[in-house]
Parts: sequence; C-alpha cells; structure tokens
Amino acid sequence: MVRIGERAITAEALRSYVLGLNESQRSRREGPAARSEYLQPLIDYHLMWLEAQALGLDTTAAVERQLERRIRRHLVALYLKRKPVQPPLVDEAEIKQRFERKGLHRTFERLTWGIMTKARPALDQAVVELAAGTPFGEVAARYSITPDAVNGGELGWLRVESIRRMGLSDSLFYDLPLGALSPVLPHSAGFCVVRFTEERPVSYFDFRDEILQELQEERLGEARAARAEQLAHQYDWNLHEPGLRLLLKKGQSATALELTPAEEQTPLFQFAGGQVPLGELLDQLKSRNVTAAADSTALVQLAERFLLQPYIFAAAARHEELIDREALKAMRQSLREEVVLGQLRQQKVVASITIAPEAVRRYYDEQTQHFHRRDQIDVAEVLVETEEEARAVRRQIEAGADIAAIAQERSKRRGARARGGVFPMEKTSDLVPHVLAAQPGELVGPVQVHDGFSVFEIVHRQPGKRLPFAQVRRQIGDILRRAAQRERFQAYIETLRHQYAERIRVDQTQLAAALPDDFLIAF
Repeated sequence: MVRIGERAITAEALRSYVLGLNESQRSRREGPAARSEYLQPLIDYHLMWLEAQALGLDTTAAVERQLERRIRRHLVALYLKRKPVQPPLVDEAEIKQRFERKGLHRTFERLTWGIMTKARPALDQAVVELAAGTPFGEVAARYSITPDAVNGGELGWLRVESIRRMGLSDSLFYDLPLGALSPVLPHSAGFCVVRFTEERPVSYFDFRDEILQELQEERLGEARAARAEQLAHQYDWNLHEPGLRLLLKKGQSATALELTPAEEQTPLFQFAGGQVPLGELLDQLKSRNVTAAADSTALVQLAERFLLQPYIFAAAARHEELIDREALKAMRQSLREEVVLGQLRQQKVVASITIAPEAVRRYYDEQTQHFHRRDQIDVAEVLVETEEEARAVRRQIEAGADIAAIAQERSKRRGARARGGVFPMEKTSDLVPHVLAAQPGELVGPVQVHDGFSVFEIVHRQPGKRLPFAQVRRQIGDILRRAAQRERFQAYIETLRHQYAERIRVDQTQLAAALPDDFLIAF
C-alpha cells in the first residue's frame, strides 16, 4: 500500500493505528484529507528510520548497550513481579526513633516576610523607609518585585528547606531574631531582605508518612540486595581478570577512563549465562555524573553496586524460565527501533536546544496563574466505624457539640487526639475529593472512606500563594524545553519529508480500500 524506501506500511498496520487513536486524536476531515492525515505519522516514523540507517545509528555499540539495558529493565520487572521480595514491616517505634535521630523533633517553621528588588539602590531605599517606621507591608507593596508584594510581602510559614531553595543560608533561618530585618542579601533575581515574625514547632505527624516511606524503601532495598547476593552466589558471579587488568592499565580516574570500541566489550564480570562489559561501566559513570574514584578497586565496587542487581535479576528471569521467548523477541525488535530513533532525536533535535534564563523569568512573570500553591485547608473530622455512628455524631454536632472535641474523643483517624481533631487536608487523603467540593463551615457526611465513615467540616481555608520563582525555575525550564523540542522536531520532520520525497510511494487505491469512507464516518 505504502512504501518508504525498502520499508512498507500495510493496510492492517494503518487500520490498527487508526483504531488505537483516542477521540481527541481523530481527524476532523473527510475522505482523502482524513486518510492522508492518518497516514502521515506512520510515514514520518519510517522516514526517521531511513535517516537513522543513513547515519549508521542502528549499528553503534552505544545503541546495542542501551537496547540491552531496556531489555534487562523489562526482565528485572518481570522477575520481581513473579518472585517478589518481601521486606520486614516497619513498626511505629522505628518511625519515631528515626524522627528523633534526624532531629526532626526540634524542627520548626517561621512566618516569613520578604522584599525583593532587581537593583540594590531600590532595596537600600526600602530599608531606609523601614528604619523610619513605615509598615513592612506598605514598603513591600511599593518596592518588591515578587507576587507576594500584594500580600504585604508575606511568604508564608517556611522551614529551613524552603529558605535553602531561595538560595539563603541556614544560619539566617536559625539565627535571625523574630522581628529583626536581615541584612541585604543577594538573590537569584537581584537582592532581598527578609524577616521572621512568628515560629511554631512542626508535629511528628507532619513527617510520619515521609519517614515511613523512607524506611520502607530502605528495607526493600536491603531485601533486594540480599536476594541479589544469593543469586550471585548461585550463578557464580565473579570478577573477570582481563577486565580488571585493563582497568588497572587505564588508570584510576573515572573521568580519564577512555576505552576503544574493542576494549568496551571486555568483560568486567562474568556469571552463568552472561557477562558485564566495561562499556557498561563507562555508561553508568557518565549517566550518574561520577567524576572520580579512589582507584580501580573503587571503580569495580561502583560497577558491582550499579550493575549486580539488573544483570543478576535479568539472568534469574531467564534461568527460571519466566519469559515468553517469542514475546521477548518481538519486544526486542520494537525496542531497537525506539532506541535508534531516540538517538536520532537526541542528536538532531534535543542536543542543540538551550533555554535562556531571561526566557524562564519572562514565562514566570507572564503565566502567573500556573504557579500557585494549593489552598491551605484545615479539616475538623470525626472518623468512626459505622454509618450509624457517623449519623449520631452528625446529630450531636448539629445540636451544638464541638466537632473538634468529639474528634479528640472518638475519631479513629491516627493522630486525632494529638492534633486536636483538626488536620491539614493532605493528611486525610481519602477525603480530599469531598473536602475540595465542600464550603467552609459546611458540615459534611457521613462519607464512606476506606476504613470507616467520616463527618467533617472545613474550619480554615487560605488561598494558595504564588510559588517563589526560585522554587519553580527548573519546572519552567522543562516546560520551555519541551515546547522547543516539539517545534524543532516538527521542523526536522519537514526536512526529512523533502529529503526523502522521491522514496515515498503511496497507492491511493489501496489506501482508500484500507480506510474507506464508511469506516471513517463510523469511526
């Protein structure tokens, strides 16, 4: 039906592609125009493949290693799904112990205010006015370039981590007395002064879920490492002497480690059914930005830490016959094309794109609606076992009882007593959709959640403030980079269409038979 060089698009492939499109991707055209619109992405795909072959990208060692890495990732996921590792459970005492060992029981947050200007003289004048007794909010509104200026310069309740993200020092957060004005400080967008007016401790429950996840991930990592060591012994994983000698010969610096294509194929480790080439170690060092290692022994240890689990779990998937070999063969072919075309896109589209700092700042200033924190919502909630209990609780509250007092006494929600029955919305994740639909002061419930029935009321709602530029700068850079990539990619595709135009052959009769008018209308 369609030929692009030696490659072909069949009627079945085109129809399958069209049937896989969602509503938003369907053509709004009819007849030949619709058929051409559906066909073009498939032609573009094959044009990219022709170009990749012309550049020799489909035969490079780097592509082969990347392909094998993708295959290993699939096999590791398959192995861990079929032979899951079960780490020990984490108990509450361990969470509290980690909380205290990290010093989080001493953590506090401070109500922070700031004034930022691009030029130093403007900020110096603002400081003079503050010293003369002009209210901080008035001065911030007049001089500060940040969106927080309209709120009197209030930046909100911040912890030391937020201060760091603003490019300010820990000592400023800990040592500046309440009410005192900081010295003029350099900032990413100019100069600033800050002050703190209140401080409050942070609750254990603000950190509990984060610490629990951290401990669970540690346990899982330890359990997987133990499983990998067991399999390594079973499959006779060992250091390959020629590979080690080559490392010793090449020297100790990770940055200076350069290998010829043949040397990259030299095994560093061997095991039953496979080996780890030195080129894989080079790729890992580059992708992880490892610039130095003490000696060749340290390089070997890094290689084993980075590569033992992916290689040994993939080997186990094969040894234990967990894979469908025909499906793996088909997946390999599909992944090969993805990897090759990914290399082409990287070279021809992505590598040349740079985003200027001025463009990032301009996007932040123009797209003000996109960078706000979620509204801060506090919820008084009573969580009980049955719907009947919940209805009784609601009747009590409607008769004048205090919902927070009932929550302290009866709620099953963890931490209800310690928190006085009031939680930030984020700590009641199963209620979030209901909370977002409610109005402050409205009594809601009973609402069924995963472990009972809830009656709640929003007791405080503060609109989310705009996020500081420093906090979203990287996110904006990513947005602009993706937009540039889309634009550059479309321009590159246009060049390929012209470059290979004479190698594209479309049989319009067969195309019309593949996507007849009645099919397009029904679709």
